[in-house]
Amino acid sequence: MKYVRFGQELPIDKIVEIIYNTCKNNPIICKLLAETQNGQWWGVYAQDMPIRYVCLKTPKTISKFARKYGYMNSDNCVSYEKGLFGVVPMNKYIQRISSHNRKIIKSLEKTYVPGIPQRLANSGLCWYSAMCFCCFFCKQMRSIIKYYGKDDKLDSLIENCLSNPKTAETLRHYLFYKHRLGDNPEDPPEKDGQNALSEFIILCAKLGIPMYRLFAPNLSEFNIDVTDKENDTSKIVLPNPFQPSLLVVRCFRTRWKPKLSLHYKGIKYKLASVLIGSEFCGHQIGASTCDLNICKWACADADACREGISPMFWKIKKEKNESLKAFKDKWWSVWSKIIPVTLFNSNSFCDFSPHNRSSCTLEHNTKKNKPGCSDFNAGVVNSDFLYISDV
Repeated sequence: MKYVRFGQELPIDKIVEIIYNTCKNNPIICKLLAETQNGQWWGVYAQDMPIRYVCLKTPKTISKFARKYGYMNSDNCVSYEKGLFGVVPMNKYIQRISSHNRKIIKSLEKTYVPGIPQRLANSGLCWYSAMCFCCFFCKQMRSIIKYYGKDDKLDSLIENCLSNPKTAETLRHYLFYKHRLGDNPEDPPEKDGQNALSEFIILCAKLGIPMYRLFAPNLSEFNIDVTDKENDTSKIVLPNPFQPSLLVVRCFRTRWKPKLSLHYKGIKYKLASVLIGSEFCGHQIGASTCDLNICKWACADADACREGISPMFWKIKKEKNESLKAFKDKWWSVWSKIIPVTLFNSNSFCDFSPHNRSSCTLEHNTKKNKPGCSDFNAGVVNSDFLYISDV
């Protein structure tokens, strides 16, 4: 294997490794692990961090993956844009998969979905992709919708929307014309744009899904009615302890450390997913547990999906002798670094950490070009945490 700078690879080169040179003391290294019918599975490695796994649809996707996003290490430094590709001649490449990686890839393939791509470059449908991933990726979330909705067509669409863009578009039309939520499909793409959680709450109201809504950080409850696109109002059904229900904690321009489980009015709720929106760059993403397992997560970005980059998967493992408190602290620390940083406007950093840092923090840590930057105050990353009742 030889190493060439980004952009200097040849058509006959097979890229099998990426080494960033931004954070020299703790570099990010990406390695090609396996090729399956879904694409190339890569691992993103950094010291003291869980391995991040992502599937790239085609070899051409690698350049987008390497140069349009940044990846954080445990020192809060972002590796981005510049580095080396490890390449081998295409005709000499032989796929060798260790038994350990084979087991991991087999497990990832069971939960893999390509996600919903941004419809067009000038569309604002990132909210829709985020909502669908946050609310339809986890089977327990889908089960609650089916339990209350009793709509065979809706059930089929939410089962398949993350795997098929045509199904996702059919679902978008169905939600607008049947439940009057989301963007009007007849409008031009530049008019697209909603708040993902607000639209999902309209769906919950229409289907009669019980829900508590709380505002962080003091967890005050709010019970205002919701309004659909016809200006018709609907009330949210409040939960009782004997039926499945949801609870959402909205964090608007504030900092709040989510609880892995939360007791409220006699009901125990488990954290299932989170919607994250950055006002700094005007973009929303969705993250979800894999089958309500608090250790295993995936995160989807509509723009990345449009480039052929799958949702990113990771596991925050609880060690055998690790205390619950130590695990929770580690779990929350990982969230400050695990989500890719989107590069925009001449490589400004769009940070999606639910820790809600000041928007300049990562650039200051990495580039040292924000001398007046202070992380004392919360930034403008808004996170909505969704919980499912333990019934």
